[in-house]
Amino acid sequence: MECISIVVARYVKDYQIFLKFNTGETGEVDLRDLVYKYLNCAI
Repeated sequence: MECISIVVARYVKDYQIFLKFNTGETGEVDLRDLVYKYLNCAI
């Protein structure tokens, strides 16, 4: 069983990141909700 890892991570805009995995799959993720959910932890 192969470990899945990120081979490319590129900023798109605002809180969006483009990801490419070693499996060949790609996509964009918007982390806005996650960042605001844990905003108090970063302060």
